[in-house]
Amino acid sequence: MALFDRASHRLHRVREAIAKELLARLRAQLRTFENNQEAILMIGQYVFRPAMMLLHDQSNDRHISLTTEEAELLKFLCRLEAHPVIALCH
Repeated sequence: MALFDRASHRLHRVREAIAKELLARLRAQLRTFENNQEAILMIGQYVFRPAMMLLHDQSNDRHISLTTEEAELLKFLCRLEAHPVIALCH
């Protein structure tokens, strides 16, 4: 039984290492995509171009220039798309 336990533990460590490597590679790809001049993210009726710090409202064809902070915040929120953002009000 000890042999099985050791093999199981090794397999678990290998799986963890593979998962960490995959996650690191995905994060690197995301960084590359976000810094790409061609990157386009859809946010409802808006088209967000992170590298150009530009938001285009398609409903009225309005272009909105963003500050660096605004663009970084939108990129951050886009990464969290699967997780709701909860506003805390006092």
